[in-house]
Amino acid sequence: MKIISIKSFISKSLKFSLCFILSAVQRLLWLSGLFEIYLRLSGKNGATIIMYHSIVDSNNHRFIDPTYTMGIDEFEQQMKFLSKHRHVISMGELVKKLTDGETPKRGTVVITFDDGYLDNYELAAPVLEKHCLPATIYLATAYISRSEPQWIDQLYCIFQSRTRHTLSLEEKGIRKVFDLRKNREMHKAHSALICQLIESDKKTRTILFLHIQNELKPSGKVPQITLSWNDIKEMMGKYSNIEFGAHTHDHISLTSMDKKSIVEEIATCKRDIESHLGYAPKHFTYPYGRSNPEVRSIVESMDFKSAAVTDPVSLIDKNTNLFCLPRLNAPKSMTMFRALTGGATVPLISQKWSWHI
Repeated sequence: MKIISIKSFISKSLKFSLCFILSAVQRLLWLSGLFEIYLRLSGKNGATIIMYHSIVDSNNHRFIDPTYTMGIDEFEQQMKFLSKHRHVISMGELVKKLTDGETPKRGTVVITFDDGYLDNYELAAPVLEKHCLPATIYLATAYISRSEPQWIDQLYCIFQSRTRHTLSLEEKGIRKVFDLRKNREMHKAHSALICQLIESDKKTRTILFLHIQNELKPSGKVPQITLSWNDIKEMMGKYSNIEFGAHTHDHISLTSMDKKSIVEEIATCKRDIESHLGYAPKHFTYPYGRSNPEVRSIVESMDFKSAAVTDPVSLIDKNTNLFCLPRLNAPKSMTMFRALTGGATVPLISQKWSWHI
């Protein structure tokens, strides 16, 4: 056991050291401008789609899972940079260029938001208008119709406001009990629940949430953090630079559903948008970025013009499948943000190891 522990320790230490070195090299390349020079000399063109979820300030940050947030000051800094140093176009413009057989020039960026957070209206939209930047917001319509927070934020708030600290979960047929007073146990339980909830259908998700609430007895309630249909109509009237796309009805992974359920999930989302906003959405994004040939074929058959994924990471050119457009989660590091929006597609290290500078 000691030998295994020592080997494990050495392996982790080497991995950390390597990541630290790569981080320093990456940082040096980007700050020195050498990476920018390399990109220019390579002659490689193509567009980048960046993805946001929630933009937070001191009022709403405690109700939203921090994994999917960006502070308003950071967002303002990024939009200011894009307006000065990048060529930002709408999703519609990108699709037209690709349809016409044109590869966008390097530094072309499309801004997108997922889910339909209220702060997209209250915080992000004014910043976008200030810098004259277009954006697409993909709506998970069931959450909007029910005025309900995304399940990821409900889960986060339950854990944060729990009054009990023991949670029993079943994983692969084995019942496990977690002591949430221990950080390691809490993170394990939270990660296990996220995996289960991503793979769950609506019924299973509802049952699982009832179980979590009964065991943890949260004291708080999540306020309104999701757009309403009235909010969206107001946005349409105030911000002509923002368009709305489809992100399914109940935000369920389409790759875990049968064909009939996939069609219904997407069709219901389309009907919701048409009914409330008066037009059919042209652009779609897959929940959790997950798709497969069958799902993409179904989306294409339902009169969408494009659909976005999260893998593979690559620049978008005239040969990119319109129903498999890659998106990059907007990094908080301005160094990485400059590189990724400038044409970098494969960082030396994962975003989680990057230095927030």
